[in-house]
Amino acid sequence: MAENQTGEAGTLLTTQGRSTLSRWSAVVGWSAMLIFAFHACTHMVAAGDTWVAMACGRHFVNHGVDTVEPFSANSHDAGPTEAEVETWPGWARWITEKVGLETVRKWHPTGWINQNWLTHVIFYRMTTMLGSPEEPYFNALVVWKFAVYFLTVFAVYFTARLMGVDPAPAAAASGLAMFIGRSLFDIRPAGFSNLLVAVFILILALTSYRNALYIWLIVPVVVFWSNVHGGYIYAFIVLVPFVGWHLIVRLPRRWLVAVYSILTWVVLYGLTHQFLGRLAELTNEYFPQRHAVAPSAGNDWMIVFLLLAAGGSIAAVFHRRISDAAVTALHAVATGLVFLLLLGRYFPAPPNTMNERVLKIFADHVAGGRWTCIGMFVLAVALGAAVLAMGQKAVRVLDRRVLLHAVGAGAVTFVGMVLFNPFHLTNLTHTFVISVSEHAERWRDVHEWHRALDWANPVGTAIPFLVMYVIAWLALFVWAFLCVRAAMAERSAKKKRGAEDEASVWPAIDIGLLLVAALTVYMAIRSRRFIPVAAFAACPIVALLVQRIVGFLLTTAKGRGAAQMSEADLRKAVDRTVLLGMAAALAVLGLWRVVFWPWLFLPVPGHPTQIQPRFWLLAFGTLLAFAAFPAAAVFCRAGRGGQGAGEKGSGSRPFVESAWPVAAMAISAAVVGFGLWVGLRFKEIYLDYWPADPRLTSIFMRMTASDAKPFYACQFIRENKLSGNMFNYWTEGGFVAWGQDPDPQTGRTPLQLFMDGRAQAAYDTRAFDLWTEILSGGPAARRAAYEGRSPTTAEYREIGAWVTEQLDRFDVWVVLMPANQFDKSFVYGLEHEPSWRVAFINNKQKLFVNITTEPGRQLFDGMFTGQTTYPDEFTANFTVGRNLLVSREDGQREKGLEMVIRAFHLDPSPGPILDLLLIAAQFSELRSRVDEICIEYATHFEANKSSYAGRDGYNLRLEAARLATVRLRQLAEAQGNREASETYTRQMQQYLAERDSIANRKRW
Repeated sequence: MAENQTGEAGTLLTTQGRSTLSRWSAVVGWSAMLIFAFHACTHMVAAGDTWVAMACGRHFVNHGVDTVEPFSANSHDAGPTEAEVETWPGWARWITEKVGLETVRKWHPTGWINQNWLTHVIFYRMTTMLGSPEEPYFNALVVWKFAVYFLTVFAVYFTARLMGVDPAPAAAASGLAMFIGRSLFDIRPAGFSNLLVAVFILILALTSYRNALYIWLIVPVVVFWSNVHGGYIYAFIVLVPFVGWHLIVRLPRRWLVAVYSILTWVVLYGLTHQFLGRLAELTNEYFPQRHAVAPSAGNDWMIVFLLLAAGGSIAAVFHRRISDAAVTALHAVATGLVFLLLLGRYFPAPPNTMNERVLKIFADHVAGGRWTCIGMFVLAVALGAAVLAMGQKAVRVLDRRVLLHAVGAGAVTFVGMVLFNPFHLTNLTHTFVISVSEHAERWRDVHEWHRALDWANPVGTAIPFLVMYVIAWLALFVWAFLCVRAAMAERSAKKKRGAEDEASVWPAIDIGLLLVAALTVYMAIRSRRFIPVAAFAACPIVALLVQRIVGFLLTTAKGRGAAQMSEADLRKAVDRTVLLGMAAALAVLGLWRVVFWPWLFLPVPGHPTQIQPRFWLLAFGTLLAFAAFPAAAVFCRAGRGGQGAGEKGSGSRPFVESAWPVAAMAISAAVVGFGLWVGLRFKEIYLDYWPADPRLTSIFMRMTASDAKPFYACQFIRENKLSGNMFNYWTEGGFVAWGQDPDPQTGRTPLQLFMDGRAQAAYDTRAFDLWTEILSGGPAARRAAYEGRSPTTAEYREIGAWVTEQLDRFDVWVVLMPANQFDKSFVYGLEHEPSWRVAFINNKQKLFVNITTEPGRQLFDGMFTGQTTYPDEFTANFTVGRNLLVSREDGQREKGLEMVIRAFHLDPSPGPILDLLLIAAQFSELRSRVDEICIEYATHFEANKSSYAGRDGYNLRLEAARLATVRLRQLAEAQGNREASETYTRQMQQYLAERDSIANRKRW
């Protein structure tokens, strides 16, 4: 095999003889990259982690980085303490005794382990330097997002170019990578990991294709990475197969076959063991009486079989009378047998007592495991066949010096990661605790950790990823097939001509980078959050394989008596053919989008979520798009009429020569059109009016949906100096921490959270389980959910009493819930519990206080005496008026009604009018006044609708008008006025359609 003795790659494809195409590729390719990178940064993703970052960054800047958690009453305590040490294994206690507890606390601290601490500091510093601590400039974080992903697209592009991909397909691969990951790009520390994965793979490519010394760049990169995000562990994970592959591929052919086969068996068995273990966990979770146990290494007959197979493999290698071909055949048969034996374990019989929901969970797990096993086997076979077929001509092998540099750089990186991180060894061990500990699976209930092809997942989209996934499999399979076919044809031709080996015109492929991409894609299949990094790793490889496939097809005339192309002409032909393929693929995907897109979202009951019909529709469209490239190669070959490309005039027929300029213009038009569309969409969504809120309208607020965060509720908390323990919605905990005034000496926030988005970094799984149980509403809520109905009034009272009992155990006297929880059992339960009253309400938040506690009683009483202060007149009138509406005292309801009406006049929006309709309209003495307000507002809005349209917060006014119209329709129906009722129905439907249309247009 071709050994890289110097660590330098062969020269990249030259531009000689193709200057026009090169200039076009440079201009259009770079334009497309920048447009796709810009487009990727415009996606709206809710910013739960962003506000955690701001709160933590402020704390670290003001109080330093330590493990003392300042925001929550249920978080880890700093340590280790002497009591904790007593629970450690004997060897750990011995070390602690020898070095001292203080030394252990320094090098292996426990408590709040914030692996993203440096990102948090960067976020806080950026916003306050461009703004101020009192008024941060949050758009600075938007600039950070754009900078991160522009750097990422450059890294992906140059990785592809280093591998030998031409400029046009390299630019297309980079743009595709950004498009695939777009729905998961948000403003949070994971953005650094996305960038640094691309940079790390670029460093591996530089090491392989340029110079061994580039590998030392991983030292500063990973040390920085280990302080900005816990994803740094990826670097160590992929460095192992990268170095391991190059160690294996240096072996003699017989040993290469044996070691490769044995590793394949081990990986297949490991996947199966993992599958069976999870299956046993699911069985025990839903059917504890079955006591399912996964096979262990000690009692699994497959282990014995694998050991015997490995022994036979080594024996065959040593037995010199067995030819190399026979050794290869024996291992191929053994690998197939191992695969079939293990595949049989992926067809378990489900328990007969499963209901539909549990059956779906089991079916998803079985389908995912089965396809993973099949995919691993196909990958191993395809790679093995290609490597053995290509041999020395096309497989890059790093020499010992490069490998030693890689191992040395990895060791230094590990030491640097430990030394230059405030958590030292815990920075490493914490990663394993949250990834592979017994409770790690519990945290994977979070949507972003679900499998990529879980179509019901509301976080991000996997459709572009599935397109890439199918293309990757097709490219790998076709490339491997053509490698074997070309090798066989070349051997046959050599036997006839007696020719010597000819040097390949293509740079050798580093299979180690292909394995890195495959591993990253597997990570994405298991957890959706890794889709972006999978795209960054895989897209350059896919582009390279497609380019090689085209090259193979264009040179199949070699050895058939046809005139051979020169190297320059071959590269020119490949460039143009890939260009034709790209244009044809765009046309196919466009047609498929028009015809099949509506069918893509039709779920079919009974199918596992990962194998819904949409999978096959996407696979079909992707197959057609991929087929455009070999079809373009066949087209170009046919157009040459069997003549050599190196001859004057190139031997091409006119229709071939005219095809590639047409393709170039089509692609240029597509890039320009897409760029214009992106620009116009950005203006419409981020610069024009914002319908969701009249005040919080910055680009950052829109991009992160932060206008829904409790800005005014936190102002209420600050102004009234609330302290103690609260129960909050998980994803809003970080904002509540940020929105308080921490103690200047300790950084501790006065009102302590129950839970927040830091998850494993700050909480034990017991806290998460407890939060989930309380929010669910307890036994009464579960009973109603199981029966498929809403709780009754009596059950709501039971829920409220149960929730109160749970919260009292933790001294919780404040509950803050967002609008998306207003109609859930938990909130309704509190509203039916006399000890809980609403102390703050607006259109987006409700804050309850327990009035049986002293601070709760004082805050509630203060609403009526003026001692409780509010951020604005709207919330003061709305909150106090709502409480008076539900009062049983004489005259209080009328007063409360007028206060709610005043709030509605101050801010015409859904919250106050809903209280008018749902609370005030229940009382006969208030009903006429409610009807009067609805008529007044509906008439006024319709008369002034055109002047309101296009203003910030317009959808709030529109929804309020729709709700008023609902009431007017009810009145018309009660009066028997059918004509008016139909008029109001049409008007209501028009408002609803307009509201939804605006919301959809303003969502990206």
